[in-house]
Amino acid sequence: MMNGIDLSSSSDPTPSEKLTRLRTLLQTHNLDAYLVFSEDCHFSEYVAPCDERRSYLSNFTGSAGLALVTCDDSVTLNGDALLWTDGRYFQQANKQLCPLNWTLMKQFEPNVPSVEEYIEKNLQGKRIGLDPFTVSNAQISSWRTKFALSSSPPILVPIQKNLIDEMWEIRPSIPQKPVCVHPTSLAGEEVSSKVSRVRESLVQEHGHATVISALDQIAWLYNLRGSDIDCNPVFFGYGVVTLTGAHLFLGRRDENDEELLWLSEEVKNHLVEANVTLHSYGTFVSQLPTILQTAGGNGAAHAEVVCLVEKSTCSMAIADTINKSSTETITVVRKEFHTWSPVELFKSIKNQSEIDGIRSAALQDSVALIRYLAYLSSQHAINAELKELDVCEILTNYRNQQTGYKGDSFGTISSSGPNASVIHYTPQPDTQRTLNKHELYLCDSGAHYTNGTTDVTRTLYFGDDQNSKPPSAEIKRCYTRVLQGYFALYKAIIPDGTPGLILETYARSPLWRDGLVYGHGTGHGIGCCLNVHEGPQSIGSGNLPGNIIRESPKRLAMCLEPIRAGMYISNEPGYYKDGEFGMRIESDLIVHPVRHDAFHECGDTTTVRQSFLEFECVTKVPMCRTLIDLDLLNNEERRWVDEYHREVQEAILPLLDHDDCAKRWLMTETAPL
Repeated sequence: MMNGIDLSSSSDPTPSEKLTRLRTLLQTHNLDAYLVFSEDCHFSEYVAPCDERRSYLSNFTGSAGLALVTCDDSVTLNGDALLWTDGRYFQQANKQLCPLNWTLMKQFEPNVPSVEEYIEKNLQGKRIGLDPFTVSNAQISSWRTKFALSSSPPILVPIQKNLIDEMWEIRPSIPQKPVCVHPTSLAGEEVSSKVSRVRESLVQEHGHATVISALDQIAWLYNLRGSDIDCNPVFFGYGVVTLTGAHLFLGRRDENDEELLWLSEEVKNHLVEANVTLHSYGTFVSQLPTILQTAGGNGAAHAEVVCLVEKSTCSMAIADTINKSSTETITVVRKEFHTWSPVELFKSIKNQSEIDGIRSAALQDSVALIRYLAYLSSQHAINAELKELDVCEILTNYRNQQTGYKGDSFGTISSSGPNASVIHYTPQPDTQRTLNKHELYLCDSGAHYTNGTTDVTRTLYFGDDQNSKPPSAEIKRCYTRVLQGYFALYKAIIPDGTPGLILETYARSPLWRDGLVYGHGTGHGIGCCLNVHEGPQSIGSGNLPGNIIRESPKRLAMCLEPIRAGMYISNEPGYYKDGEFGMRIESDLIVHPVRHDAFHECGDTTTVRQSFLEFECVTKVPMCRTLIDLDLLNNEERRWVDEYHREVQEAILPLLDHDDCAKRWLMTETAPL
């Protein structure tokens, strides 16, 4: 999925003009190059329009990428402009980057240097500027270690004022939308209890404080929700938890509003009751040293205060602030959690209230999706003209009829025919295609409800009547391989703690048998009325080889993160043939422990078994019968499909009220194979 924001306008400078402006600033700051990261100050995957700096500079709007601009000649202002991104976005980047100005660096492809390899080879001894708030300290430390081996190492120079902000004349305003309380009835745990668990983790790690900058972690910890970033129910803020206190910094736009006049009394009272101290967002850097200097137990200052941070979300700027927090009598030491912040780990395990809410939200969302797909099918039957972007509004209207709907969890990927081969395609008004019932239609969409978040993909072929052309044998075979992989993972039983990477083989093996691969991961964590992509767990690495996985500590940690009971994850294998078609099947799963009496007993029944896990599929939307090649399915796989369709029918049919069109479509699609 991608943040499909159009950052261009008729008044925008051309790609060449933008690069000239940036290179002029490089001269002003005595720099030879500048790095532009995708992330904001909180390492958000999707960012607010005001933070779409890399997208503004390059016109590439994919959610992952890194730009490097060099200035090789101070007179002509010539140089390189390079954009690194991964295989999910190659097609999109080729379309959006101006080939006269930009070079696409296809990340992880053979003979394509990584950004650090390129810098090490081509920018020896050069000064490379960057915004220290938008790059992790762990990344900078890693690069500096590698560069130090060079006879003339490149010099990484933190520039406090982001250079893209300096040149961005009509930059979108910084959002500061209302923050609301996420009730305990839905959260399942009081703020005070969550903070206590964080403190217990600090004690176990011999720490006195932790800084929290990831926005979804802050929202979860303090039982609050917002909407500062489109499709993400979060708000801008920083959190600090010590052994004796809890702090929250809010109000990025009005940084000097120390009284936080824009914040509701309900939210203020909620935080007071939880003993959380409020501060203005703009005072974070200046207040943090004071908080850390008094972070000892019982209010006493320690000779040494240990501040623990998360490697992947502690920026270079925050690390520098912590490092400079010591006084003559107090030494503040920055240390890193081994992998993830305890908040990230706690958040990934849903409690019973959250699980109940997720089931309810998923069921409501399934109703909306079925009504939408049934409507599309009925319109195709009468040869109505439907367009990729226009139909998204129809889906939103169906969702809006569901109780507790808050908005989409990402921009809907509504793609027809060859557009479906672009993994993170987002339709635009001037490029959207008309849906053709003789082509595949891929719809990847999700929603936030007050009690849960969804992420669902179905691929359909509407030309299933007697007068229509059937799908090709190739398409049916590919779809069936994806279906087999989907059910193999969904029906898997695994030992508790199995790394997510191991689970990928369930989903990919049927495709491998035909020499097919897909370039994205097979599954990711999902928030509970929070971000649709949530860590730390993941299923797979996007078909990357082991040596590439090993090179990134964060990627390796995600691949090896144990799958635990209570996690909420997606299951989404797919296949994409460039320029022709694409397909994906995605549902949302809750991880549960398997009862020991479910196993066939062998030998000594008194032997204590290892704990095992299984998956509950909360998404209730049919597969596309027309695309299934029955000859490829074995008896067990046929039974899995029929059982799932029976569950869908039983769960959804009573909820369709007077929508006879949806009822007929559902009964047809869920009939036994």
